[in-house]
Amino acid sequence: MMADTFFVSLTFDIVSILIILGLCVTPKRSDERYDPGAKIFAGMGICVIAGAVLDIISRSGVLGKYLFMIIGVNTLIEITGIGFMFFLLLYTDYVFYASRDHLRRHFAAYLAPFAFIAVIDIINAFAGIMYTAVDDQTVAPTALYYIVGIVEYLYFFIPAVYFLMCFARSGMKRFFHPLSITVPILCGVILTELTPFSVQFLGFAAGLAFLIFSRIDSRRFIDEETGFYNGAYLKYILQVIADNKGTYKGMITADIGGNGKAFSGVLKEELPGGSEIVTLDKGRFVYLADTGNMTDLDAAASMIGLGAEEYDEDHPDKILLREVLCSGFKDDEAVRTAIETLTQHRNTD
Repeated sequence: MMADTFFVSLTFDIVSILIILGLCVTPKRSDERYDPGAKIFAGMGICVIAGAVLDIISRSGVLGKYLFMIIGVNTLIEITGIGFMFFLLLYTDYVFYASRDHLRRHFAAYLAPFAFIAVIDIINAFAGIMYTAVDDQTVAPTALYYIVGIVEYLYFFIPAVYFLMCFARSGMKRFFHPLSITVPILCGVILTELTPFSVQFLGFAAGLAFLIFSRIDSRRFIDEETGFYNGAYLKYILQVIADNKGTYKGMITADIGGNGKAFSGVLKEELPGGSEIVTLDKGRFVYLADTGNMTDLDAAASMIGLGAEEYDEDHPDKILLREVLCSGFKDDEAVRTAIETLTQHRNTD
């Protein structure tokens, strides 16, 4: 029975390693190395491969029970497992808030549980602080053992719950499929605890695979020059809004002449986060806002105009702001009017 268990777990671990190695050869953008998301993905991939390899070593026993005596194989396996979830927290923050400043502000909170578990596990490998001797043959877990266990199990589930919460809060604005990502991760953790088979890292690998493929798939909605969403995204999201599934409540259209890439820089500086910018053909940008209040939209439109004027002072003739229009999505009729307005603009270009 033990041999059967080992070979099943070995198969799962090898498959997880092959999945991650396969993702390494997926097509990437030329500027991928500058994307923080790529570094986060690399961290998750390293955790999966390292954890699966260590799991094979631990279960086989082929290299001896006391391999890595200083820390211990099982300790390293735990660290790689919670390390994956740490990177998932970073990824969730990066995707849904799209702000390096937000990620920096919350980095310590994401790191703290991981650091606590890792440090206690390593100290335990040296000093055995999570166990106390009952007699010469028996040890009993200390209170610290249970504290670490609770924190560790919460850390396996909190990133997944956080991912789902962010998705629910942002509606259909994102193209990632959180159930496809979190279900294999949670199933892997649970089945590893309830069965003799180690499927934890296979679950991690499957979740990461869905993330990668969703990310690649979303590129069809990205304008490569500005990094904003493109017209295909706008068509998609307006249909989502019309179906009452989205969270956008208003929009600003800016019609410009001149350097569209320069104007995209103005938008990035002037407009608040939490909403999306779409770039259309021939110098038109659409700002999708999470507010339908016309006062707020007019204020944002004024900021766009001021930003364009300031830029133009330093770079004459680069930006000509021809028109700015605000629309609120108060009801189905307003959404249809917004769609018609955009369609008319595009047809007259």
